[in-house]
Amino acid sequence: MQEIHMTRAFAAKHAGRVWLNFFQESQRGCYLWNRDDRIVRENRTEAMDASRRIIRDEKVVLPRQSEMVEEFAEHIANDAKRLEEDPESGPQVYRYKKLGTNHFSLAFTYDCIAWSRQRFGGPQARFGTMPRRSVIPLGPN
Repeated sequence: MQEIHMTRAFAAKHAGRVWLNFFQESQRGCYLWNRDDRIVRENRTEAMDASRRIIRDEKVVLPRQSEMVEEFAEHIANDAKRLEEDPESGPQVYRYKKLGTNHFSLAFTYDCIAWSRQRFGGPQARFGTMPRRSVIPLGPN
């Protein structure tokens, strides 16, 4: 885990407003919010599916086309969903593979996770739920 000590220090400095996030492959369904430790856990593929669904279903309005919006789109596209098969046991599972820079992709996914808690009250929050349409600001106005 990269820079976990700095991440925990940042979360402690902003206690009550910052949560740590951990992807857990075995997690299914709703995001798991641990209030005591300020940690949220979720399945990475499900969370990324939910953030993509928000874009696909036009639940967000991106700003007018610009270099920043094009970069955002490129980062989203740089996480490709692929079917993988375990060569020994045979089960197939979909996973997102990083094809290039994906900072905006993960940031948008984290934002969707956080937004689900804000909008729907936390532990019961369903993934991939946002208001009818939200404006996503990118870069300076």
